[in-house]
Formats: sequence, C-alpha cells, structure tokens
Amino acid sequence: MKNNNVILIVIAIITILLTVVLSTYAYFSVQEMYDGSFKVDVTSKGVDTLRFAQTNAKFVADASNFAIGVGHDVSGTGSLNVILDTTSPQTKYCYLLKMKLPEEQVFSYTVEGIPELVLDVSKSDNGVDYEPVISEMDITTLTGDIEIPVSFNSTEYLHVINTTKNHQKIDYWQAKITFKWLKDDYQYINDYKTYEAVFKANIVEC
Repeated sequence: MKNNNVILIVIAIITILLTVVLSTYAYFSVQEMYDGSFKVDVTSKGVDTLRFAQTNAKFVADASNFAIGVGHDVSGTGSLNVILDTTSPQTKYCYLLKMKLPEEQVFSYTVEGIPELVLDVSKSDNGVDYEPVISEMDITTLTGDIEIPVSFNSTEYLHVINTTKNHQKIDYWQAKITFKWLKDDYQYINDYKTYEAVFKANIVEC
C-alpha cells in the first residue's frame, strides 16, 4: 500500500570565513488514497498525509566570539518535524534517516584528535522534552553517511510513525552542529572553508 517515494530533507551547513549556516528544507511527501470497506466503515476513501516541516538556523564564528582568550563554542540548530495525519482507521509509515557528510574531508584538527566540529541529534514526542539520539559525535574529519538510530546507543535504524483517524502524530527531530572553541590554540587551519551536510530521510517499506 505504501509508496517508496524518496524524501530529501536538507540541512545545509555552509562555513565561509568561519560562518556556518544550518538550514533544513522540506516539502509534502506522501499522499495515499484507497478504497474503503463498506462492510466495516461507511467511508468511500481514506487519505494519509505525511509531511515534513522545518526551521532554519544560523551562527557565525568571528573575532567577537571565537578569538583566543575571549571565545566560546558556537552552534546552530535546525528542526525537522515528521507529521502524519489520516482519515483511515489507522496507518503506519517507516523511514530511514541519514546525515550525509561531504565526500571529501573539509575540516582538519588543529590539535590531532581534539574535536572541532561535532554533531548532536535529538528526538521528542511532544516538541518540548528532547532525548539525545547522537551526542557530541566528532565529525571534524568524517566523510560519507551517518545513519541516525531510533534512540541513543541503539543499533536499530528503522523509524516507525503511526497514528489513528483524526489523531495527528509528530516525530520532532533536532540536529545541531557545533564548532568547538579551543581555549589555548589558534584554529587557523579551518579558516575560509565551506562545509555542507545533508539530512536525508527515505520512506521505506515497514
């Protein structure tokens, strides 16, 4: 019954002269219609609507907040909400989440092994209380895809969202990128760089 539509949700992190922009983009993704059963419900059809909503965030690391002696960590957070409504008695969808990092290394370590770019991902059922799913992951020199698990330290990556008629279900997601300030070190090695990552969700069969 489910489509295998591929949903792209983009979180772009662009670093230019230590300027980082964190954005998410989304669009209506799935709409299914099917004939109902007159044996059970006097309903001619049911509609599932699965959509994604987003916010954008920006942070800047410059001489006022990142210079040696006066600086501090700077970060930006983008949110992504997976929203499911239905007029059917019940419905369920499954999706996978990945953070797609650059294919080639962009950032480098000022001091070998000390993180300078870290990723946090968290999830909430109510939009208020968030639980960490990925915490302070060092992505300074990482490339390729990071799979987002269903919970912290989990090895399960198939996310399930389900609801019943007239009850909206929302999975609230937040992704945060932090540029770590090193108190005693000049971080010139990462000046004038552009960094981009993509948060990608794929609808899959349950």
